[in-house]
Amino acid sequence: VFPLVNILNHKGKVLDKASGYSSLRDPKYYFELLENNK
Repeated sequence: VFPLVNILNHKGKVLDKASGYSSLRDPKYYFELLENNK
């Protein structure tokens, strides 16, 4: 999970800490983020 956060941050898509970290347990959240930020 954390490597995905790093990838998004490197792409300039910094996660909002409040919503981002509350969603750490939901893999779908990250797959959607990766798809939306391609």
